[in-house]
Amino acid sequence: MKNPVFVVSLILASTISCTKVVDIELPEHQSKLVINSIFTSGERISINIGQTASINGGIPPGIYDSNINIYRESNLVESVHSGDSIYSFNFGPVENGNYSIEVSSPGFETVRASDSIPGKTVLSNIEYTDKEWVNDWGLKFRLLKLAFIDQSEKQNYYEIKLKKRFLIKKYNPSGYYYHTERLRIGGTPDPIMEVAWQYYNETDGLVFNDALFNNKQCNLEIFIEVPDNGADQYEIIVELRSLSENYYKYKKQLGVYAKASNEDILEGSPEPVNLYSNIENGYGIFAGYMSDVHSFTITE
Repeated sequence: MKNPVFVVSLILASTISCTKVVDIELPEHQSKLVINSIFTSGERISINIGQTASINGGIPPGIYDSNINIYRESNLVESVHSGDSIYSFNFGPVENGNYSIEVSSPGFETVRASDSIPGKTVLSNIEYTDKEWVNDWGLKFRLLKLAFIDQSEKQNYYEIKLKKRFLIKKYNPSGYYYHTERLRIGGTPDPIMEVAWQYYNETDGLVFNDALFNNKQCNLEIFIEVPDNGADQYEIIVELRSLSENYYKYKKQLGVYAKASNEDILEGSPEPVNLYSNIENGYGIFAGYMSDVHSFTITE
């Protein structure tokens, strides 16, 4: 029988001997503006302005000299010069409103983007059941049932966000404070959630469309964690977001991109994934959503 250490040594030696250094001449990098803004009704629109960097350029600096125009239904609402990379407008968008943005900065192409806030969809039922499931590590999950009505025959897009909120004791100064974090999901028997829950950790939500329930009632079943944090009671927060198509495409691709980035290199190099962007002449996202939020308290 061959010595396994000797076999490994031969493999390593052959691998090293076949290594060849190849010089790659990269094209000159042309930096572009990056605009990021996710907005909703009742909150002022804020944008983050940055720029792309070359593969060898490290983290690019923010943009601190820009002219920004924002339009509502094609009418100019606000025009400003900003000396900061983050800017908040002086008005809040409304449900079913259409918005456009235009940003220019010296040395960059002017970028533009448009999107709208869809109509609100309301959760019609939330049921925290007694049905439990325990995974292989002993973590306990309980079945949560949700329902809402998809009220249009056109393609609609949604996101479910799940959080827990509870009191934590602090020691300096002494007292308590509320802590909020994402709920863990143990899985779902629901075909609507079959793909969405696999990217839950990467997207911080369950993103899906109405392909399986168009213009009908949607019934969802999700196993959510039973928190084990020592608190006597905790609050479960359920948010249903109605999404624009741009928001949906961005979040879906973000999940694929983040999951690929976290793959083990020993399993092979993942396929390259480009993030979705609706920014003309640049990169990033400018997209709207509408929320319906409910909460309930659980005492253990």
